[in-house]
Amino acid sequence: MPLEHLLMIRHAERPGSRQAGARPDGTACEHSLSVAGWQRAGALVPYFRCPQAFNAALARPSLLFACRATATAPSLRSVQTLHALAVALGLQVDDTFEKQDEARLADFLAQASGTALVAWSHHGLPGLARAFLRGSAAAAQVPSAWPEHRFDLIWLVDGPAEQRRFSVLPQLLMPGDREVEDG
Repeated sequence: MPLEHLLMIRHAERPGSRQAGARPDGTACEHSLSVAGWQRAGALVPYFRCPQAFNAALARPSLLFACRATATAPSLRSVQTLHALAVALGLQVDDTFEKQDEARLADFLAQASGTALVAWSHHGLPGLARAFLRGSAAAAQVPSAWPEHRFDLIWLVDGPAEQRRFSVLPQLLMPGDREVEDG
């Protein structure tokens, strides 16, 4: 059975000029989530544990994927974003794919079944979505870029393989989260 839903999110908030990154033990780390990012990661637990309570279009993930940290792309944020959810759902975060491996991840997902949630760098999400939708009319609906300052969106791909649909949904989990804007 093919993948029923592909949910794509940008990793949670990163450090910025006003907020440093921190490891789970509280020590400073520029490659970790900011405090706001840790808050979002925590808020994602009930959101994806019972997703239809928030949005009927969503499904509970059975597979979790995050971008692997490497020497050239040392961000820990994708894995950190999904860690608490993985614990709550009794799943493992698969971080075998690195940044720039989006096409390979898409090929893997095309062979998977269930519902996959991917937390990734926003730069790679359009390529991942287009690669997964390759040959589908829905590929043309994928934006050329993830909105630079948005950590509060979900890109959803659902429907049978030959009739895949692409949509953008708001999370609306944290203060300041917004609805999806057209254009």
